[in-house]
Amino acid sequence: MSNEIPLTIVGNITKDPELRYRPGGGEAVLRFTVASTPHYYSKAERDYVDGETTFMPCWVNSRGGEPANAYPERLSQTFRRGDHVIVVGDLVTQAKDRDGETRRWNELRVRDVGASPRFADVTIDRDSDVQE
Repeated sequence: MSNEIPLTIVGNITKDPELRYRPGGGEAVLRFTVASTPHYYSKAERDYVDGETTFMPCWVNSRGGEPANAYPERLSQTFRRGDHVIVVGDLVTQAKDRDGETRRWNELRVRDVGASPRFADVTIDRDSDVQE
C-alpha cells in the first residue's frame, strides 16, 4: 500500500474529458479537470460568498482483469464540460525532472465518478453486460 490520500471532490468538469490510448498495450486513459468552489456565509458581508476555486486534474485508466475494463471509454461517453460530478479517488503526487529542476503536482487517480443530482436530473441506465 502506498501513501496515497483518499479524496472526494464535488464540482464541475471544466472541459470535455480527453480519452487517449497508451502506446504499446493500448491501455485507455481518460483525463479531465474538476473545478470546485467553496461557498460560505460571511458575517462581514451578511451574505454567502464564493471562496477560491480549486482545479483538480483527474485521470482514470483501464482496469485490466476487472469486469468493467472499458471504464474510461464509458465515462468519456457519459460526461461533458459543465457536468456537476462527484469524484472519488486517491490524491497522488506526480514529479517530473526538467532542466535540472523537479516539478511536482497533485492529481486525483479516480476510482469512481458519478453525476450529482443537485443541479440536474439523473437517470440510472443499468447495463446488463457489466457486472458489479
